[in-house]
Amino acid sequence: MSLTNCIFFDFSLDQKYILILSQDKLYKKKLDNLKISENIANIFFEFIKENQIKIDNSFSLFVNVGPGNMIAIRNSVVFTKILSLILGCKLLGFSNYQLLRFNKKNLSKALLSTGTRNLLFDISLKKTKKLYDNEISKLKNYKYKISYNKKILKNLIMSKNLVKKVFPISYSDV
Repeated sequence: MSLTNCIFFDFSLDQKYILILSQDKLYKKKLDNLKISENIANIFFEFIKENQIKIDNSFSLFVNVGPGNMIAIRNSVVFTKILSLILGCKLLGFSNYQLLRFNKKNLSKALLSTGTRNLLFDISLKKTKKLYDNEISKLKNYKYKISYNKKILKNLIMSKNLVKKVFPISYSDV
């Protein structure tokens, strides 16, 4: 798979991202406080217009399927499916478990937040547990924020674990 002309959508956690890797240049749109995930299309088209990026069928689309905020993930999956149909692009899904592995190799667990919920990701077991306020203080050492850079995106592109049938992953034990 080509390492250029890729678009990544991650709306699963508190920080939401649209990333475009085009001709070895990374364009990044970070949304910290997006209240209405139904605005993904407007945000995306404004972002590509602002950066003068021409999107066509040479692009591959990647969407984070979770686990995380189910409504925001569902909206991003629906938008990317529509975009892939309109443009004729390949659509692939990736998970937060893959991202955590690429962000920090020795990480076994991570505490991530989705708005008012805190989730404990067990990376080796691929399980997620909702935490209550009284449990968070015991697990604050696991607090982690996912970040993106070219290396992580290239690792995602080259990953053999991408999902071809894209649908949201719910989190377990919730």
